[in-house]
Amino acid sequence: MKKIIYKGKIREGAVGTLSTEDFEVIYDDELKYAYLNPFPEINYSDDSYRTSVNNSNSVNKYFELHDKSCINYLNQYNEYIKRDMVIADVGCGGGSLLDHISGICSKTIAIEPNQEYQKDLSRRGHKTYGSIDKAVIEYGNKVDLVVSNHVIEHVNDPNKFIADIKKLLKPTGIGIIITPNYNDILLKLDFETFAPFFFRKVHPLYLTSESLQLILEKNDLKYLETKFIHEFGMANALNWIKLKKPTGNNPIEGINNLADNLWKSYLVQTGQTKDFAIIFEK
Repeated sequence: MKKIIYKGKIREGAVGTLSTEDFEVIYDDELKYAYLNPFPEINYSDDSYRTSVNNSNSVNKYFELHDKSCINYLNQYNEYIKRDMVIADVGCGGGSLLDHISGICSKTIAIEPNQEYQKDLSRRGHKTYGSIDKAVIEYGNKVDLVVSNHVIEHVNDPNKFIADIKKLLKPTGIGIIITPNYNDILLKLDFETFAPFFFRKVHPLYLTSESLQLILEKNDLKYLETKFIHEFGMANALNWIKLKKPTGNNPIEGINNLADNLWKSYLVQTGQTKDFAIIFEK
């Protein structure tokens, strides 16, 4: 069964921008995820996408925005990264994660459609491709670990995306995908205000751990675990309810680190975090 859960303006690009047209967000009970209608057409190969979300296509701007956040991602990968691995990052952007781990890997493979980023990735020593299909020609069944951070929500066909990642992995190779969580607590606490911020023109898909497990099963991949990830404290949620806008981790008087840590722990345990990582084996 499919049902429309939202209809109206959604985020166009950077925070504070709204689409000129209305979109429907449709939830599919069978697939266990939601998607935009109509599906937007986004060009990721030129500078238009990065300029819309980052206000710049500069790789240095990418580093400014993502160098620190990639440490949070590494916390999800640490136990799976081993010395001398071949590691591919699908949709790697400017390559912050690959730069951090390149010293212990035998090969780092950057898969990124942005043509300007490709030049810089190659210059920094990463084996660089514009698509998974091109990487598979040389590295099919040869990759120890494939990671992909906040990419699958951009694609039209998540089943094909997972199937393509499978082509890269060697037998017993590991895949790790991080994506926004459709079960985000703020969609429950303040749907009316949060929905136009959460639903984005560049994100056609809104996935759950359950939905990705179904896709893994369809592709004969072994599900290992889901890690729920939340970077914001209790004050962020209270500010959404009170101020009706994003405030990051700005503090609120009376809310200390103890409250923030309890809040994050509760969301992780109940699967209501901002993001989640799903980990699987070929």
